[in-house]
Amino acid sequence: MAIPVRPSSLAHPLPPPVVGSPFEDPRYKEIETFLRGFADKPKPDQWQEWWQWEMSRIHLLILSMLERVYRFASFAKESDDVLNFLAYAEISVGQVYNHHALEGGWSFQSRYELAWSLDSTGLWTPRVTGVQDRTVRLTRGVEEKIFPAFAKAAGEDLWGGNVAQHHAFAPALDALWNHLHTLSHLLSPSKSKSTSPFPALPSEVSSIDLSQFPLLPAAPTSYDPTTIRNHMDSFVLVLAEHLHDEIDSLTPDKIDKVGKKEDERIRSDVLAHLKKYDPAWFLCAAMSRSGLERFLVVQFSYIVHHLLLADILRELLVGNGLRACLPNEEIKKALPLPWIVRRVLVPSWSWYHRAQLILDCLLQFLFGPKHAGAWRYSPHPENLTWSGSA
Repeated sequence: MAIPVRPSSLAHPLPPPVVGSPFEDPRYKEIETFLRGFADKPKPDQWQEWWQWEMSRIHLLILSMLERVYRFASFAKESDDVLNFLAYAEISVGQVYNHHALEGGWSFQSRYELAWSLDSTGLWTPRVTGVQDRTVRLTRGVEEKIFPAFAKAAGEDLWGGNVAQHHAFAPALDALWNHLHTLSHLLSPSKSKSTSPFPALPSEVSSIDLSQFPLLPAAPTSYDPTTIRNHMDSFVLVLAEHLHDEIDSLTPDKIDKVGKKEDERIRSDVLAHLKKYDPAWFLCAAMSRSGLERFLVVQFSYIVHHLLLADILRELLVGNGLRACLPNEEIKKALPLPWIVRRVLVPSWSWYHRAQLILDCLLQFLFGPKHAGAWRYSPHPENLTWSGSA
């Protein structure tokens, strides 16, 4: 049973659906219903069923973040809040990028150059333009990721299609991220310091040839919500179909071929990889409430799109920013903190900061306000506090 979600008083009210958007397409609704069929159930008892349950929840979170980018695009301009919106949009798109880099992380070595064009349905499709003496632009992440590891453990590649499907939407997604990041730099008040939450983009994103994406300007001069929406129209349904098909590839019979021991090893490797992922921008993106409400500094190294993986969360402390995407009820369910953390560490930190008002104000100044406006575009922008996490 899904936990009821209370609306946040700090979050911007979600604008109504955009008529004709891919998120209102009947096929998209079918995919959303399909994913909820797994995600809204309690965690299965059988380990072979965990991947479908976990991935469905993550996929819904990904789609939700992208839909919020789509819906808020006009609101941001009308409210004269474009820079905050761009920061949230970058974080959202960046999570999709990192999610798929972790899953399949292709090292795509080829002598063929791919170009991308709009087909008759308005979706991006790859086409081979000729033989080149260089490799295609995409090389992501570490050598082995989830699906390649599955194939190696199972002795047969039952998941290769998942990685191959990434090519159908990844370049368009990268182009969007590049566009958002460029706008953040362009519109930032200080030309020497951008308001973007990302100090730098991955090399394959920053170097992408935007001339292959005619819906995006190669050198934007202003923020245009219609441009962003038109470009998203070209790949959102392709991405949603991929997220659907991926769940279909994680059936218990296929995961059983991996074996429980190898599955545990893969999960351990994933956890180790995620613990190394420690972007300063994310740790600074945690939101504190208005005024001088205490800012609890119990950091953790993690990314927002994996917050629903209960097994991983048990091994991590509560961190600033958990409320960026999840309500407190869901956090308590997914993250049963050890007694010593709830009753000793957290209150110690909390009371320490209550007694150190000057330090507290300094922390608020350094961390709290940095991306506070950006996280208001998420459904749950509150900072976790002792009262909320205990």
